Amino acid sequence: DMLKHDLYKRMAHIYEDQLDDADKAIEAYRAMVEIDDMDVESLNALENLYTNASNWTELLSVLKLKADVGNGDERVDILRKMASINRDFLNNAEGAIENYSEILDNVSDDMDALNALESLYTQTENWEKLAENYEIKLNLTSDADEKHVLLNQMAQLQEEKLKAYDDAIMYHVQVLDLFPDDEETLDALDRLYLSQEQYEDLADILQKKLDHHQDDDLATSLEFRLGQINANELSNIDAALDYYRSILAREPKHEGAVEALNKLLEDETYRLDVSKILENVYATNEQYDKLVDILEIQCEIE
Repeated sequence: DMLKHDLYKRMAHIYEDQLDDADKAIEAYRAMVEIDDMDVESLNALENLYTNASNWTELLSVLKLKADVGNGDERVDILRKMASINRDFLNNAEGAIENYSEILDNVSDDMDALNALESLYTQTENWEKLAENYEIKLNLTSDADEKHVLLNQMAQLQEEKLKAYDDAIMYHVQVLDLFPDDEETLDALDRLYLSQEQYEDLADILQKKLDHHQDDDLATSLEFRLGQINANELSNIDAALDYYRSILAREPKHEGAVEALNKLLEDETYRLDVSKILENVYATNEQYDKLVDILEIQCEIE
């Protein structure tokens, strides 16, 4: 066999270097590899010939043999070549994913492979794998800004593609741990808590938004929502009255707050407290007919 191997080697060099016959050279090198599949010299020669011929399928088969022989950084470099060929020349996303995944098996923090997989998982709409890929990248970074970007991507993926709303909320909360004033995250949690009817958490987020803003119109809008949630969903009338009171001190003619208070007049427990708030409102607005009605209610209570 070794004699035959040497003969094929001489033939391969003649075909390649003297006769410029790439096809015959490939046949000879292939015959050498069949005799010794660990013949790196022949595999390298085949790699060059197939690359020059743009024969990507055969080139992949040679690179696979080289990857089986190689180890360490050499093997990773070969896998990277294979991934590039699958992705860029053969449009074989699954093959590229397999190659990049093998790279991670060898080098778990290879960011080039992770970034490539992120793109490929998005292309193939493999959302579960994309979520796992984000998680790996998140665990590898200590930079707060990078974590911010990744957590937002993870939350968006969970909400929009996987419909995993609890997980989306979890990632948004992690953003707030890093950036408590992040308005986009506060708005996202506002939306998610409302859609999931998590009213206690929603009230907490609205209070955070209220604490972060000085704009009167926005404050009024947030306080009104907080009043409605506390009154209608959390049965916390005392808190609701505080929010309505704050709104009316700023905007005495706020129709929503006045209407909400008039509904609360029906609750015997809070009838007196509500009437006193409305007394101030009607007096300020010079609505004397309504003021008289409120005073009559107070007479009945007293």
